[in-house]
Amino acid sequence: MHRFDTFSKPLQEFQVKTKIGGYLSVTSVCMIVYLLLSEVMFFLELEQKDEMVIDLNQDTKTFKMHLDLWLPELPCAVVALNLVHVKNQDNVMHVGHTILKQRWGKDPKSREWVELGKPVRGGLHRISASSGEFNDNLMRNLGNQAVEGLQHSTRKQRCHSCYGALSDEDDCCNTCDSVKEAFRKHNWELPTDHTVEQCADEEYNQRPAWAEEGCKITSRSVARKVPAYLQIGLAHDFNKNFLHQNFVDRAQQGYISFTHTIDRLLFGSAFPGFIPVLDGMEQRHEHVPLIESWSEEKLESQSEHWQYDLHLIPTDFVTAFGQVIESHQYSATHFVKGLNVVQRHRDLPAAGIYLKYEFTAFRVRWIQSYKSYDQLKRFCTLKRDHNRIWVLYCMMSMTDSDSIPLSAIQISPDCSADWDSRTCHAQSYESSLDNALVATQIPDSIATFEIVTPEQVISPCPTF
Repeated sequence: MHRFDTFSKPLQEFQVKTKIGGYLSVTSVCMIVYLLLSEVMFFLELEQKDEMVIDLNQDTKTFKMHLDLWLPELPCAVVALNLVHVKNQDNVMHVGHTILKQRWGKDPKSREWVELGKPVRGGLHRISASSGEFNDNLMRNLGNQAVEGLQHSTRKQRCHSCYGALSDEDDCCNTCDSVKEAFRKHNWELPTDHTVEQCADEEYNQRPAWAEEGCKITSRSVARKVPAYLQIGLAHDFNKNFLHQNFVDRAQQGYISFTHTIDRLLFGSAFPGFIPVLDGMEQRHEHVPLIESWSEEKLESQSEHWQYDLHLIPTDFVTAFGQVIESHQYSATHFVKGLNVVQRHRDLPAAGIYLKYEFTAFRVRWIQSYKSYDQLKRFCTLKRDHNRIWVLYCMMSMTDSDSIPLSAIQISPDCSADWDSRTCHAQSYESSLDNALVATQIPDSIATFEIVTPEQVISPCPTF
């Protein structure tokens, strides 16, 4: 039965272990571990596919807008926001909004900014459309002239908000009592963490206006997807009693600074890869170019009109788990123009900060996904890489000073295993793993190859 054993094993005495074989074993194991880890990391990386489709019926859809703005030289009592159409300057109607204005004052001793009281929640207000209208509204409000109250906002006029207490977002609550009555109908309590602008008298009585007062605006709104201006400027009907005399005097001379910092501007929700183009943008009154024919000394007697042109790209980000994040990417350019608000100019824009935004006709989809499980098949190639290193070492062993020259190797179907010579396992990575080639040195310098099974191989090559 011994003669029928085709899987004979070599004797332990014929196995030769060398130092270079040990080095090669350690090196190959390290390479296998490195390749394995790199394949695992590559498999875990997410793939991203981009798609572009036509965005139909945009005007019937809505979008979210998030703005955090810091105005260090404007009191909250005069600041207001509004949304108007680009074409005709009419108000954008039915806008859901939460606008909070936090007062900040600069301490005259420490010169540090101090938070003044609770935030004041306000609504959308009509902003002057031209420099002449701005001048008229400014002088009327500084003169404490009353403004007629409305019962409902129109395309040309705005009124004080009811903050969602009434069914129509454009219904009016012009007094503190009307706000309380609207809240009472819903069994709502007035908020304690902030106050509403109709009830701000008590807040200003407790903390009167400071000589140097700034305003931090936090705005969240939901509006229809139509091209529009987001206006930040002086309210159509601000209350002079909430202002310090220092601001009133400078405003009457024409100095109204719209120095600002955009802390955050977002149209929708943030998603991986989103670039906030305008976040951290700071613009100062000192950088505004002078009005023509004005000298440097008159810089303290002018205001300015800032305008940002934004192009919004509707974007859907689909995570690997199927969650869809609706948002907008945007690009932006801006310019500024110095204005003399004391003189009435019907053809010039009004002082303030204007963000003009428009939507592209296409929609972008970013889709994340995990790699296919076919990628796991790449792990099998690690064994083949291991065999290549093995073959390389064996060939190096065959071509040193006591080995036969490669030119003397030929393939013969007959092979004798009686010669006292060293042999080498030269497994081919292109053949089956069940077979191997054994090179045997013979006296006439002719090497023959015999196909045998791995169990029959006597080799000085390192064991992996």
